[in-house]
Amino acid sequence: MPKYILFFLLISFTANAQVQNDSLVKKKKFQLNPWDNINGYRVSFNSLRTLELEASYVLSSFPKKDPGFGAFAMRFQYISAGVEYLRLNRQDVYGIKLAYENSFSLISAQIGTDYLFSNNDSQIRLMPKVGITMIGWITLYYGWNINLLKNSSLQPSNHSFSLQFTFPIF
Repeated sequence: MPKYILFFLLISFTANAQVQNDSLVKKKKFQLNPWDNINGYRVSFNSLRTLELEASYVLSSFPKKDPGFGAFAMRFQYISAGVEYLRLNRQDVYGIKLAYENSFSLISAQIGTDYLFSNNDSQIRLMPKVGITMIGWITLYYGWNINLLKNSSLQPSNHSFSLQFTFPIF
């Protein structure tokens, strides 16, 4: 008889622990899954030595409801893909861009890569950026351009300031 009671208690404890674990998972207010939340469009421009314009489609982990703190202490991510136009050395340069951005509160960081091409040449570059943001919708970035093709005639400036606007689709 004591074996059966011990077995019953063990099974009920295991089942109870599983139910509590499931309820903790369901209580999460916000999961960082970019494909389930608000998406949008982004435009960006910068002009230090060259003119750069960007238009992108954005996948976001921006929450549909405010998780608290008045959106001040939120963390969210963006993944964007888009096209670019540069006016570089008196020639029109076009590009395809892919970027990942992570923001927390007022600080934002982005890493991007793009493929630039013109009638004469092409360039591949990496662009890490850090900046300040207002809820992720308006961001001022300082960035570095790391040109991977050194023998290309397309050499954008090494440093840039850019202003980026994101328009979410609710």
